[in-house]
Amino acid sequence: MSPERLAEIAARCDAATAGPWCTDAWEIYRGAEYVPGISEWIGETCRGTSTLEQDRADATFVAAARTDVPEMAAEVERLRARVAELEAAQAPAVGLEPAPLPHHPEHDAIKRTAQTRGRLTITPPVSPYWTTADYAHETEALRTLVWPVVRKALAEEFPGFSAAFTADDIDICVHCRSEFEFATDAEAADPSTRTDEHSVGGEPVCCKAAMDAFRAARRLPEADL
Repeated sequence: MSPERLAEIAARCDAATAGPWCTDAWEIYRGAEYVPGISEWIGETCRGTSTLEQDRADATFVAAARTDVPEMAAEVERLRARVAELEAAQAPAVGLEPAPLPHHPEHDAIKRTAQTRGRLTITPPVSPYWTTADYAHETEALRTLVWPVVRKALAEEFPGFSAAFTADDIDICVHCRSEFEFATDAEAADPSTRTDEHSVGGEPVCCKAAMDAFRAARRLPEADL
């Protein structure tokens, strides 16, 4: 129920004759208990088309609604405030790490560790001679060939389970097929880390072929390695 809808209900309650209301049978009066000749008449549910029992039930409902509805509206507001309070208390504080729980030796005999949120890891066959590009190729095979089979089997054998394929993106050198790496401005200026006096920031350091290609594009002398 939206706040606007709740406000509409509350407005109707406020506009109606003040409660409580009561009933003698099918007529509705103002007050906690009907007093003949004294209680203020509100209305009636006698329609002439239904049974007396139904008229009495309708009158009882209408009379009770004058206090039931405001009470329920107030309870909704109370519960909403409580939910907001609990959500605020559980929200992680920005920039703060949760404090580690203290260890009590007495707990060791009465608790055990359980694993939740399990993850399935699929590892392709590897070779000690593989380059980063080989691993990237195998990851692509996992994504396009192996993963669809695994997802189909999971859906058929374990309905309701969910899974996702994730992989890390890396840049690979087209010359050495290793992960592409380059020197920072600070490393290129530092004699202890730079290749030579012609080194500049952004210069590849993964292999000489990449370094020569970079220097040729910058019109710098070829590295003497």
